[in-house]
Amino acid sequence: MLNKLRRYVSDYVTALALLLHRLGFMPTHLTILGFLTISLSILPIIFLKYPLNILIFIILIVTSGLFDMLDGALARNLNLVSDKGGFLDSTLDRFTDSIIFIYLLILDIGIDPVLILICATTSLLISYIRSRAENIGINLQGVGIMERAERILFIIGALSISIYYPILDTAFTLLAILNVITIIHRIYHVLKV
Repeated sequence: MLNKLRRYVSDYVTALALLLHRLGFMPTHLTILGFLTISLSILPIIFLKYPLNILIFIILIVTSGLFDMLDGALARNLNLVSDKGGFLDSTLDRFTDSIIFIYLLILDIGIDPVLILICATTSLLISYIRSRAENIGINLQGVGIMERAERILFIIGALSISIYYPILDTAFTLLAILNVITIIHRIYHVLKV
């Protein structure tokens, strides 16, 4: 879904990625920085009070996502795309997704823990289905309403709105439903090919 938007921002992302390369960064550095950024978000969650901890958490999720965009842009533009780089990026993306849901549990901001578990499980299943499909030569990029970028933006939006309105249980129920729809869509797409 957001793939259409990516082409509008790709020139800016590429320019920033190349600037970082001139400063000595390689794609793997950016991949690891994105992972470390989200890992360190535990600090504001523990030491800051609501709503400041939520705001910092949102900023760190966005920053981690930016690094995730930059590593791919840099790898593509420098012809450094590799299976090992893709493996590391995909693996750390799954860790990052898991950390976000774990931190939502730690925050204890009114989301039913079972709902967080359902959202985490279905999010990881969406990525797993794509990985398995790619193993048999089927590309699932753009298939399903809740790809990774959409899920991250959805969580950021829900957290942002929750500072003013208590919507998190409703939002995460919707996320779970949209995730299940995406899973069904992807399974159907693979089986009909």
